[in-house]
Amino acid sequence: MKFRLSSFLLPWCFAATVLSDDNSKKLDKKIRNVVLIVLENRSFSKMAGYFNYSKEIRGLTGKEYNLLDVNDSNSLKLYTTDDAVYVDPDDPSHSIPGTYEQITGMQGDPSTPITGVPPMSGFLQNFARVYNINKTDVARLKHVMNAFKPTDIPVTYELAKNFALFDGWYASVPGPTNPNRLYIHTATSNGAYETTNHDELIGFDQRSIYDNLDEKNITWKNYYSTFPELIAAKRLRNKSGYSKMKKLDVFFADAKAGTLPQYSVVNPTFEGYPCFNGEPNDEHPPYSVAKGEQFIKTIYEALRASPQWNSSLLIITWDEHGGFYDNVPPPSNVPPPDNVTAPIFNFDRLGIRVPTLLISPWIKKGLVVHDPPKKGSYFEHSSIPATLKKIFDLPNFLTRRDAWAGTFEYLWEDVEFPRTDTPTTLPDVPKSINKKRKHRRSQIDLPEPVACLLLKACSMHCLGKQMPEVWRGFGAFKDSNNILRFNYISDHTLNDSEMSILINAFYFMV
Repeated sequence: MKFRLSSFLLPWCFAATVLSDDNSKKLDKKIRNVVLIVLENRSFSKMAGYFNYSKEIRGLTGKEYNLLDVNDSNSLKLYTTDDAVYVDPDDPSHSIPGTYEQITGMQGDPSTPITGVPPMSGFLQNFARVYNINKTDVARLKHVMNAFKPTDIPVTYELAKNFALFDGWYASVPGPTNPNRLYIHTATSNGAYETTNHDELIGFDQRSIYDNLDEKNITWKNYYSTFPELIAAKRLRNKSGYSKMKKLDVFFADAKAGTLPQYSVVNPTFEGYPCFNGEPNDEHPPYSVAKGEQFIKTIYEALRASPQWNSSLLIITWDEHGGFYDNVPPPSNVPPPDNVTAPIFNFDRLGIRVPTLLISPWIKKGLVVHDPPKKGSYFEHSSIPATLKKIFDLPNFLTRRDAWAGTFEYLWEDVEFPRTDTPTTLPDVPKSINKKRKHRRSQIDLPEPVACLLLKACSMHCLGKQMPEVWRGFGAFKDSNNILRFNYISDHTLNDSEMSILINAFYFMV
């Protein structure tokens, strides 16, 4: 799903139940620095289905197929193949209703419990129906079923082969980007189940992993290319929060100097911002997976060359499956994080598998991780805050979901010394041209995170999206030279006139 901070900035006001981990123990500090990259919209089968360095991988055989009409055995049948392309022309459905059809082969109420083992039979049917694709257009239809050759994504393949690949890691929600990204940071979406443009600039209030990190004086930063996703949190929209949001070049400088914080969130260039410069490399269709490969390569090589390498853990995952085929049914009957439900979903079922990599000199080579040792739990996005709790000895879980989710600190507990055979560089990435879109230019005299948030409003205005009536916290004024400038005012509510100035100013500035 497009990473639009639109719904990621919803006004969630969840007061999380504080859950203690009675069995928590202080780990030896092999891992002192964690770096997280979250890319966009690729299922496990799409990316790693044909990885062949280990027979343990629950991948593809080429015998998996979907019918164009699940109720007609004579309808078009397409098998999985290894001829995926870098730039998919379409963005398959990954809404909760769409994912329900992909998993079950049926259209219907996605809150209906799924009984038995779902067939994973509706990807092709849903794709053709949503885009009204004719059955004769096989070349277009096959995009939803095909997967990459390992040689076409050499960076991801080399990292998996040299470190750890999870083949049992699921999205937290069988739906789009924003709910799933919220689970990464807060172990709940507090009822958010779709990516919308409603109240997107207000921000969320539920407790996040950053509250827990701050309480324990654990350092963290959000490094970004075009948009710092953590500006979605209300409590970070202040001088202290902005000071932890840094452009990507600062990451490379910090890595080189050995001054990375204990937790780093590194954002790619996100798709979906017409007012931003820069070519997206988040792998979201219709942008190139090769660009994402290059992004991963640069981050890994910078971390590998850092003085902090021997104490570092790099986590790479994808937010959700993006509507692409996967052959493993996601788990049902999982604990909801809280008592908040949505009109069409109860948050008691996980999303479709996504590839996840753990990279560290403390990770054994070629490790394939299936399910966590804790019986009845699974790896999903809430496993990230759950494991951070253990790595940094944080006092509390965020919700019932991260208290339940599998953690992965056990993967390095029995490793006595950091490895010395990890690659210093990764393979070069095949060249690929993204589908071009126009990106508007803007120059604004602002702290960068604030400018990014305001540019999001510009983006929405350019696209004709509805603006919220009240935008708390930002002011607009003209200086002595009659130049329009913006500032952040902590307790100020813009009136209609100020809002009009703000919107129109951006309209003419970009």
